[in-house]
Amino acid sequence: MKRLRFDASHALIVDFSVDESAAAAVTACKDRIVNFVRESGVQSVEVLQLGPSTDYKRNANLLTTALQQIVGEAKRKKEVDNRELTDRHRQPWRGRLFCEISVLPKVYIQIVIAASLKMGLFPSTTFGYCQAEYPSSDGKADFSHGKADIAAVPHLYSSEGMTEEKTMVACLGGEEEVFYRVTDEQNPDQIRLIVPRNRTYPAIEDLLDRQVGRARESFRLADTDIADVPAFSAVAHLKALDDFSRQSQPRGSLGVFVGGPKPQAIASAVFACIDPRAYVTARVPNRYQVREVLPAKPYWLYNILDLTAPELATLGSI
Repeated sequence: MKRLRFDASHALIVDFSVDESAAAAVTACKDRIVNFVRESGVQSVEVLQLGPSTDYKRNANLLTTALQQIVGEAKRKKEVDNRELTDRHRQPWRGRLFCEISVLPKVYIQIVIAASLKMGLFPSTTFGYCQAEYPSSDGKADFSHGKADIAAVPHLYSSEGMTEEKTMVACLGGEEEVFYRVTDEQNPDQIRLIVPRNRTYPAIEDLLDRQVGRARESFRLADTDIADVPAFSAVAHLKALDDFSRQSQPRGSLGVFVGGPKPQAIASAVFACIDPRAYVTARVPNRYQVREVLPAKPYWLYNILDLTAPELATLGSI
C-alpha cells in the first residue's frame, strides 16, 4: 500500500460476515485498509457491516442505500459550496466512484454498476482488479462449497415482459455444471457462448476447450454462436454481447449468465443497463471457500462513463 496514493472525500469499506476460522485474518486486513485511507487524508471513513456475502439480496439493499446516502450528502455539500460562488464559477457535482473488486463477489460488482448507471448515482465509475495466481494444476479451482442458487441480479431485470424468443448468452468459466443448470432452468430458444481466452495458463485453455466441445455437441452450436475474447478485456466481452444482441430477435429477451472472470461481470451489467431486453442471472453459492493466493500482474483498471448523465453531457466535462 505504500506505493499507492489515495485521493477521495469518502471511503466505504464493505465488511461481510465470515466464519470464525477466517475472522481474524479479515479483521486484520480491514484494519490495515482503514488505517491506510485515514493516513491518506480521507475525511470520512465508513465501515458498512453486511451479512454473509451469500445473502446478496439483503446486502444489495444495504449497499445501494449506503451509496445513495453518500451521494446525497456530497450533493448537499456541493450546493452549499456553490452558494458562495457567482453563477460563472459554480460547478455541477460530478461524482466519481472507485471500487476495488479483487476479492468482491461478481454479483456485487453487478449491483454497483446498476446503482451507478440505472439508479444514476455515479456518472463516472472505475473498477480496480488484481489477477491472482491459483495453485491448481488441472485448470479448475474450487471457489465455493455447497449448492449454488441461480438468481436474478437486483436492478438488472429485463423491462420487456413476455417476449417472442429467449436467447441466452453464457460467459463460460471454471464450473461447467452451473452452465447446464442455467440452460435447464431457463430453457432458451438459442444459446450463445463467450469464451474467455488467456494463453498464459494452458490448463485453463484445455478446460475451456473441453467445455466448448461438449456444448457444441449438446446444443448443435455453429462457429457463429461462439465468440473467443481476451479473458480480462471487459470491452471485448461487451462487444461480443452487443454482436449477439444484434443477431437476436428485436422483440426477444436476452439472458446473460456469468461463469468466468470478473470482467465478464462488468460487461454483463453494463450491457443490461443499455439493452432493455437484457437480464442478468448470477451464481450465488451457499458458502465461499477461503483461498490464499498470490497477486499477479497486471493491475487492471476499468473505467465507465455515463455520457447520458447531465453531469457528463459533453466529453469535455471531465
